[in-house]
Amino acid sequence: MNDNLKNILKESVGMILGCLLLSIGLNMFLSPHTIAPGGLSGLSVVLSKVTGLSVSSIMLIIGIPLIFFSIKILGTRDAIKTLIGMLLLSFCIQLTSPLSNITVTDDVLLSAITGALLVGLALGIIFRVDGSTGGTDLIALMINRAIPSMSLSKCMTCIDGLVVISSGLINKNLETSLYSGISLYVIVKVVDIIVSGLDNSKSFMIITNQEEALRDAIVNDVKRGITILEGKGGYTDTTKSVLLVVVNKKQEIHLKKLIKKVDKDAFIIVSDVKEVFGQGFSSISA
Repeated sequence: MNDNLKNILKESVGMILGCLLLSIGLNMFLSPHTIAPGGLSGLSVVLSKVTGLSVSSIMLIIGIPLIFFSIKILGTRDAIKTLIGMLLLSFCIQLTSPLSNITVTDDVLLSAITGALLVGLALGIIFRVDGSTGGTDLIALMINRAIPSMSLSKCMTCIDGLVVISSGLINKNLETSLYSGISLYVIVKVVDIIVSGLDNSKSFMIITNQEEALRDAIVNDVKRGITILEGKGGYTDTTKSVLLVVVNKKQEIHLKKLIKKVDKDAFIIVSDVKEVFGQGFSSISA
């Protein structure tokens, strides 16, 4: 099996699994309580409550024109890919619609969180295989083209915020908006975990006068490679070495103690690193 066929198979399985999970979370937990955590699916839940049309029908009514209007932005290939993803999601939502009649729990908060976990997991899987189901991000892209000064992130935040607020207005219950907001937060966090992983690393930039001793200690004790940069103090006008090293969370405390032991006067900058690829870490994923 060649690489192209493997990628197509991987994307297909990921899209089907993601769309099924998203549909279950929407139909079984979110839609029955009019919980709309942003996005096209959330907007469709709200409009379904108003119009009486099915969620899947509204997604197609709104989504398909959006895709055609945004062909110039996405490109023909990505537009077709997004259209296929939207059709698949609509089919899965219609297929699993009977699940909305099953009452798993009467606790709205529990439904909001459980539904968000499933939707977040589904979107994470879809993003991991470089898939797309279209949605309000297309609206954000078009607004950004019309008003370049308004960033994509601001557009998305405004749109999702309006969807969350509208859920409470339509349901005539402010709590519904609060539950929708909680769901949106959970979804974002779960997607971030699925896409970036749990094993966040730490990046250390160490400015030291004990370059050789500290380098040997890190290489031999922590077993991590180091990149040595040449730096110059803006205040002292002296040349100093800057050691750049990336470690996993388990090694963070050990490295701090080691630096203190070798050079207690070292200046350290520690940053969170979501993904690290290469020797000693995971291989490049795509």
